[in-house]
Amino acid sequence: MNNKFVVVDVETTGNRPKNGDRIIQLAIIVIQGTKIVEQFSSFVNPQKEIPPFIEQLTGISNELVQNAPTFEELADHIYLLLNDGYFVAHNVFFDFHFLQEEFKRLHYPELVNPIIDTVELARIVFPRAKGFKLKDLAEFLQIEHLNPHRADHDAFVTALLLQRIFNKLKFMPHETLKALNRLTPHFISDVEEILDAFINEKMLKISRIEYEDIIIHRQIAFKKMEWEIPSHTLPLEEGSFETFYHTFYNNVHDAMNPLSFHYQMLANKVLEAYETNQHALIEINKGIEKTVSYLLPAIFFALTQNKQITVATSSLYLMEQIKNEIVPFMERGMKRRVAVSTLKGSRNYLCLNKFERALKEDDKNYDVVITKAQILVWLLETETGDVDELNLSSGGIRFWDRIHADAKHQRHPWRSFSYYDHALNRAKRSHIVLTNHAMLMADTCKGRKQFNESHYLVIDEAHLFERACIQNTGRKLEYSSLIYRLQRLNEFISKLKPIVLNHFEKHSLQNEEAMLREMMEQLNELFTLIHDYVKRKKKNEDMNIYRYRLQAVKEKGKRWTAIIELVQKYQFLINDFLQSMYKQHDVFEKIKEKQILSDDLTAAFNDYFSYMEYFHELQNDFHYFFFISQHEIVTWIEIEAKGAKNAVKIFSQPISVSSYLADEFFSKKKSVILISNALTVAGSFDYYMKRLGLQDFYPMTIQLLGSARDKKRMKLLIPIDFPFIQEVDEDVYTSHVATSITHIVKRINGKTVVLFSSFEMLKNTYEKIKDLMEQEGMFIFGQGINGSSPQKVIKAFEPFEKGIFLSTTSFWNSIDIPMKEIKTMIVVRLPFSSPNDPIVSANCDQLTRIGKNPFYEYSLPEAVIRLKQGIQQTLSFNENVTMFVLDKRLTSSTYRKYFLSSLEVEAMIEKPFYDLLQIALD
Repeated sequence: MNNKFVVVDVETTGNRPKNGDRIIQLAIIVIQGTKIVEQFSSFVNPQKEIPPFIEQLTGISNELVQNAPTFEELADHIYLLLNDGYFVAHNVFFDFHFLQEEFKRLHYPELVNPIIDTVELARIVFPRAKGFKLKDLAEFLQIEHLNPHRADHDAFVTALLLQRIFNKLKFMPHETLKALNRLTPHFISDVEEILDAFINEKMLKISRIEYEDIIIHRQIAFKKMEWEIPSHTLPLEEGSFETFYHTFYNNVHDAMNPLSFHYQMLANKVLEAYETNQHALIEINKGIEKTVSYLLPAIFFALTQNKQITVATSSLYLMEQIKNEIVPFMERGMKRRVAVSTLKGSRNYLCLNKFERALKEDDKNYDVVITKAQILVWLLETETGDVDELNLSSGGIRFWDRIHADAKHQRHPWRSFSYYDHALNRAKRSHIVLTNHAMLMADTCKGRKQFNESHYLVIDEAHLFERACIQNTGRKLEYSSLIYRLQRLNEFISKLKPIVLNHFEKHSLQNEEAMLREMMEQLNELFTLIHDYVKRKKKNEDMNIYRYRLQAVKEKGKRWTAIIELVQKYQFLINDFLQSMYKQHDVFEKIKEKQILSDDLTAAFNDYFSYMEYFHELQNDFHYFFFISQHEIVTWIEIEAKGAKNAVKIFSQPISVSSYLADEFFSKKKSVILISNALTVAGSFDYYMKRLGLQDFYPMTIQLLGSARDKKRMKLLIPIDFPFIQEVDEDVYTSHVATSITHIVKRINGKTVVLFSSFEMLKNTYEKIKDLMEQEGMFIFGQGINGSSPQKVIKAFEPFEKGIFLSTTSFWNSIDIPMKEIKTMIVVRLPFSSPNDPIVSANCDQLTRIGKNPFYEYSLPEAVIRLKQGIQQTLSFNENVTMFVLDKRLTSSTYRKYFLSSLEVEAMIEKPFYDLLQIALD
């Protein structure tokens, strides 16, 4: 490792060097072998103005660079430093292309350095990092990074990151390094020679390095799985729960303040429900205190009664927090171990057998190659094989579909190393099992029985529980998913053809290839026709995402007839393909009787024949979506008007799952505790009791929200001079919204969250205020504009002291990581769902059919819960929030009492907008 590595970072006026953007700061660190031997840093006069946004981001002003040298003055020295070295940067092409353009402008020879991208290598070597931006990696590796977006600091951190990467690679098992090296032709980074050096170094040793906790099986290295777990039968010393509760808090009083009466009440009611075999609905503020308060009685009951408690959450964040932070903290307070495990669906766990076979495939897709490399490294660290530990790209997630475990048990060379079986076995022997809503409901809906003997449960974030049940009992058809499966099948056929010719003579799979091509062509034609059918029914031309409620018996016209004809044709194609597969299967079974086939060959055919079940399900799905219409089911089509012409998704869900939950879930459990910060409407639990089918069980109901401390944390301000949206054009209303937001954000320090009921209004508002906000040096983020993932958008928003985040209420409520330092919240409209939404219209139609008022029975309580949850989401992690509600219906409508009696605020003030603005400033 005597190579020269030249670590480079540049700050620039923009991101388009070919369009005239220039370097404003440059830093270079030269590493020889493992040591930093030279450092260079300089501001650079770009000979053009620095945009305000760049100045805010980097802190580099026009004044700071006006007396700095130009690039021409530095070029000779920079070119000399780069000579004969690896060009290293974080997101290497950005820095490389900027320097290349600068040198090209000055007629220097083209740079031909081998390159290393530390983003790429960090993705591979640190696959569990939460993010791969330099700041995220510095935090993950505990590298001090005091001044992000300054070239000198970024270059130094990148150099340290490179050293950490090489150090980790150096100590990896020989087998892992060889497997990584086979993937290097598809990397951005030129690291093949570097990996060769590490491999040769290990081969020179007399004996192979022994790794105490690493297993080598079939040339793949992976960490041993931890099987030890505290005994489930470990008794708790005799004593009352009150003694247990107070002893715990006496032991942790330095780390946690004594809990309020609300949390003591929560703990006592949870234990009472378990001891009396009752279900319970409990509304209480979210936070660590709440979680500790329901876990204490759960652990006490599990230990004293030798029972298992299942805790289901909707968010990965809360599940990880419970296991990795809250339980260890509680164990210290209780001075005893508690057996806690997590259990998710089989798709969450890696199948080593599938991964071994995927490694042998020569995938040229970049995301697939990087994901393979990530998993090779991750295998040296993980004891669970749970994909949630990994930070995968969207392409990596798609690759995971090829290698995840199945719930079915199959014989293969990796059978004794099954992560899924390991998770099941640990769960059986645990006091507390952590899972998610989806897994819990999949277990119930699909009869998997993993939680069959778990009679005592806590369902946290319970306002989302019904949705998980509905989604698990629903169906989905998506063009991209269907075509991907058919393309994968086509790959299987291509690989099996030579094998079949060698072993099975005439059975060449040629007919299947032709049939499959026709199926893919017909699928494209069908979904393109569906896209066109839905687009023609679009009423709002400004909308991109459009959801159309499909009612098969009511659809009419030539285009619909053409769709039905294509569906029928496609069903015939599936049937013909299945018949051919059955014949191939019979041939294969006969050959298996006559000769012993290799594991790889048998596995390849098993993969191929597994599609028989898939095609049967597909036939049923097409029939279900296009020929069946039921009052209890809602079906809809979703398209992107400006997206691909075949990008169509079709969904089907039950309108209500109350009867199903009552019969198949609650009746089979002894005590289910449902906890959330938004379960009541106007102080009543009736709405959720009906939605969940709990009326006949007469559950305990406890509302513990709204302490005096919480009420003092929010002022509710309602401008009386804001127009009613029904009285003005929507564009006029949006202009009023944009103006109000601008005035509020410019005058009030701190972060602001703006909640919309419509994504289209959000997007229009963003366009109206974006330029002005950026001129003011204010960072503005928008849902669907800066990213579609709630967590990624929030992560990007987090570092700024002052900024604005535009979100729909539903998107905001789906965020499961703490969003801190929020000072102002603006609710643009009360969060009623559009009556044209398929789910809303189906629920309303159903209620109308049985003689009930759909507004008061469904639309209103849903909006109240949504607003309440949005406010609680903000209050959970922030003090003294000011909330503007720009919708006068909150105080002027006939249904205002439902909202107002559900909101816990210090004061509600109605005045003209500018008077309220002064109150907010005071």
